Amino acid sequence: MTTPLPIEIDNGETQIHVFYARKMGEKYLERYQKYFKSPVIHEQDMRHEEFLGVYPMEWCALVKEICL
Repeated sequence: MTTPLPIEIDNGETQIHVFYARKMGEKYLERYQKYFKSPVIHEQDMRHEEFLGVYPMEWCALVKEICL
């Protein structure tokens, strides 16, 4: 089952932050850029969910930096 999404999602009040795992391929980056109007891309030279699973302290530090 697939949920269709509108193109260039933007509510004008929030920023969309995306952790992009380069080793998963450019199709994911293209998808983020298609569905979100102005995403803030945080590129990681890793595989899917590797950042959170293998480097949780670094992941937490980046989330904290984004939030503050």
